[in-house]
Amino acid sequence: MNQIRPIIGIWILAMTFSACVGGKAIERSYFSIQYVLGESDRLYSDAPIPQKLQVNRFSAAIAYDRQEIVYRSDPHEFRYYWYKLWAAKPEKLVREQVLKHLQHTGIFEEVDGRVSDRRPHYELSGQVNAVEELDSVNGRWFAHLDITFTVSRSDDGRRVFEKRYASKKEVFERRPVFVVRALSELLREHNQALSKDLLQTIGKGNGTGGVNPSVPDKGASPSATLRND
Repeated sequence: MNQIRPIIGIWILAMTFSACVGGKAIERSYFSIQYVLGESDRLYSDAPIPQKLQVNRFSAAIAYDRQEIVYRSDPHEFRYYWYKLWAAKPEKLVREQVLKHLQHTGIFEEVDGRVSDRRPHYELSGQVNAVEELDSVNGRWFAHLDITFTVSRSDDGRRVFEKRYASKKEVFERRPVFVVRALSELLREHNQALSKDLLQTIGKGNGTGGVNPSVPDKGASPSATLRND
């Protein structure tokens, strides 16, 4: 019994320390990447591509495949907010919003995220390369979102589309909630560009017209803003 008491004491101490700092309980906050879809997000309504697109599960680079929000000030060092978390793993949140966006655009006859009796013509996959807060050496904050989308034909697995969308947006209010808002804005921009690119790539192949999908690149990796020392 005497041997058990020290172990119990350490466990209680650990629980107390993790729950209280300076006598105040630390509450966890949960965030989601999302935005409200509007008429400006619709691209096609008269004659959608007469095919089905299935949105598969997304993956994430290993450093981002977790619920803790990532922040960095160095390209080689990852830090995590232990009490600022995603409501689910970021690749799941991103996939959900991509699915909703593509359904809303109306460019395909059907867009689904589940396996059903009707076999899809195309399958969309996504890789979240980065979703994070960047803190530069001069005190500026940025939201950084980097995603690669791939579309393959279901019948033979042939890849018909692949593109990487990477961009960053400065955050002037230095709080994680404003970083999440900026990430949501970036995801909307990526989804709008993706929709236009798919309409051009797949729509033209099916004899379907559409809008001009030319979208300027939003920029590549922001590593130049990070410290290397």
